[in-house]
Amino acid sequence: MDTVKGYFQNSRDSQRDETKVEIFLSARVNKAMHFDTWQLAQNQAAVLGNIRVSIEDAEGYEHICRDFRVEERAPGDFVVCCLAPFALQADGEIAPRQNHLTGYDMYVDQP
Repeated sequence: MDTVKGYFQNSRDSQRDETKVEIFLSARVNKAMHFDTWQLAQNQAAVLGNIRVSIEDAEGYEHICRDFRVEERAPGDFVVCCLAPFALQADGEIAPRQNHLTGYDMYVDQP
């Protein structure tokens, strides 16, 4: 199965399930949240790497994302991403999970 780079956009507490956090990812680097320093981006990557981030692949199977990395997009502009078998929409964007609220890319269980 092919892997796609997913860039971290944002996160928020789920409005429907208080035990979940919604994680938003994009296949497009220009939609990624940017960090001014490598250390700030690395801190976010560490948080994401230490929680159970679950996605659905193109066949609908669960995949746990574990390896979040920092990339320097430009000098002083860092982003967090991971490689995973994301399901893609026709426009090349990461598809939302089908068995959860439409529009959210990933969910994690809150500690």
